[in-house]
Amino acid sequence: MTRAFDTAFEAVFTLNYPVFRYIDTQAVKPFPSTFWPTNGSTFDQTFSFARKVPGQAGWGYIDLREIEDVPNINEEKGEFLTYMERVGGGDEFRQNGEMLAKWFDEKGMLKVEDVQRAKSVYDIITPSPERAYALNKAYLTIVKEQSYLFGRDATLTKATNVLSTIDAEQPPLKPEHRFKWDMRLNWQQEKPSAIAEAR
Repeated sequence: MTRAFDTAFEAVFTLNYPVFRYIDTQAVKPFPSTFWPTNGSTFDQTFSFARKVPGQAGWGYIDLREIEDVPNINEEKGEFLTYMERVGGGDEFRQNGEMLAKWFDEKGMLKVEDVQRAKSVYDIITPSPERAYALNKAYLTIVKEQSYLFGRDATLTKATNVLSTIDAEQPPLKPEHRFKWDMRLNWQQEKPSAIAEAR
């Protein structure tokens, strides 16, 4: 089974969430709040219901090939397009080589029109089979070792776009890089949703 979402999809759900400190016997490690059962950033402790297509069309199995990149509430562009514009990459570490090669030019600028032309979320975020298998193997290593020294995300190379030490006096992001985010998706677009049409 391939890990179909890769880090890009997971990162969307952790965007702008607070970081909690998890204390164990070895070290104090910051973790995104998504690893905690009650984190205050969900609706009724779930992400899915607030994000589903309204009405009967929103019930059923998820097929990423049927879902278009729709904006979040109070946003104009698709959720994944917005994420990649703000992050400057296809994952939180900005080092997913496939996403960078596919969606960014040689200057590191997002190819907005290419992303907008993608038929579905599947076309935007699904890794190649080779990358998916490599990520599965990396994640299995994390699970077997039960070591989260380098975080919980499976990566194929060492994360280079991270802070080696955390300065508590430094704010996490400059104000121009902070965004209010509503996790709900705006399915009320002029064109009907592909998933609604498919059902």
